Amino acid sequence: MELLRLRYQLGIKLEGITEENAPVVRAIASGELNTDAMRDNVLRIQNVLNASESLAREAANLSSAAEALLSQRH
Repeated sequence: MELLRLRYQLGIKLEGITEENAPVVRAIASGELNTDAMRDNVLRIQNVLNASESLAREAANLSSAAEALLSQRH
């Protein structure tokens, strides 16, 4: 019954459960871990990563533009 609940109620793929992540799965299943808070944190991390990538691209563009200006001066 618990396996069915994990799979269908909580959406946990049983083939993804390993010895290493079993304690986390148990904590989620028992309600010890707040999955909503975990999901919110994952979304925040994804937003930070996206913003970082955007900043890195912008920095590369600015660097290229600065190099082009400097090369014109010589």
